[in-house]
Amino acid sequence: MKGCQLLSQSFQSDKVREQRRLNMSSSGFFVVFGFLNFLTFTTGDTEISCQFGTDCILPCSFNTGNEVVIHWIRKPGDIQVHSFYYNSDQLDRQNQRYKGRTSLDPEQFSKGNASLRLKDVGVQDEGRYQCYTSTVNGNKETYIQLQVYAPIQEVTIRKSDNNLICSSDGIYPEPNLIWTIGSQYDPPEKPRISKTESELYSISSSIPYNLNGSHYAATCSISTTKDQKKATLTENAQRNASFTEATVECQRLDALPGQIVWRFNHSQKILTQSQGEDFQATPEWQKYVKEVSPQGDLTLKDLTSKQEGTYTCESSNTKETATASTPLRLVEDGVTSGIVIAVIAVIVIIIATIAVAAFVYTWKKKMFCFQSYKLASQTEA
Repeated sequence: MKGCQLLSQSFQSDKVREQRRLNMSSSGFFVVFGFLNFLTFTTGDTEISCQFGTDCILPCSFNTGNEVVIHWIRKPGDIQVHSFYYNSDQLDRQNQRYKGRTSLDPEQFSKGNASLRLKDVGVQDEGRYQCYTSTVNGNKETYIQLQVYAPIQEVTIRKSDNNLICSSDGIYPEPNLIWTIGSQYDPPEKPRISKTESELYSISSSIPYNLNGSHYAATCSISTTKDQKKATLTENAQRNASFTEATVECQRLDALPGQIVWRFNHSQKILTQSQGEDFQATPEWQKYVKEVSPQGDLTLKDLTSKQEGTYTCESSNTKETATASTPLRLVEDGVTSGIVIAVIAVIVIIIATIAVAAFVYTWKKKMFCFQSYKLASQTEA
């Protein structure tokens, strides 16, 4: 009689186990799932950041055992992302958004790893995910808070008529933009922000620009809660140089990795140089480039009138871009010497004039004192 009871209990146990698996595979598994909550170990939310367009791993661990059941669910709304039971993926009820984009690694189940690979992550994937795992050894819930970001790839500053325009695109989350011209500058209009179909942001801003022949520098910084980049545009006053040899200055950014690009008249590339490497000049400019200094200064040689124009140095690293433009006027060596002599002569004349003026002032002061003393003496007599 006792043997019959044991056989009956075993049969009932198998029946309960089979019913449990059927329940978990049916549309009503959420009801059973809620009923078993009191037996389930729950962990707090884990924040995960993933870059837009890449594959992302949502971590989940569980106690190893037989009869593995895994459900990945998007909250709120209990959106079914991925399910595994009966030793295989069960994707009949998978939400359309996740079709062909999710996978588990069954070889990792023996190690208690139920992490989900989510391919080609987009902004719409951002949110809270629940990983429910069950074995004969118990149940567990893990919650993942997925944050998506699209880094700032590049910040550009360009001139348009009498304005400077700063812009960047393909950014997430929503960016901010700040201008700095000596100190922080508030433009008359707010930055223009737009969104693409992929929910990525583009941002741009313009400010009035007037060089007036003197040095000018403007910096545009674009930032999000995840990232920041900036670009600086510097306009130098025209400089005169010899056809024989001319040096144009550049301020290389210190941070690594860094690169310098020299251009002529804003478009024609002269050379590129990565930090710690030799420069690579284009075929058209090889015979004119003499050297590039450690600071990035460009020295040219044996020039002709065709090389007269604007030289632009673009120095960049992962966080910043600095562009400096210098108009170069080429003159004959004699003219250059004459200009230097003329400048020296003007300086000498100015110094001499100041010295003469100081002498005359001192002499007049002494004469005034002498006349005052003489007049006082005559009065006493």
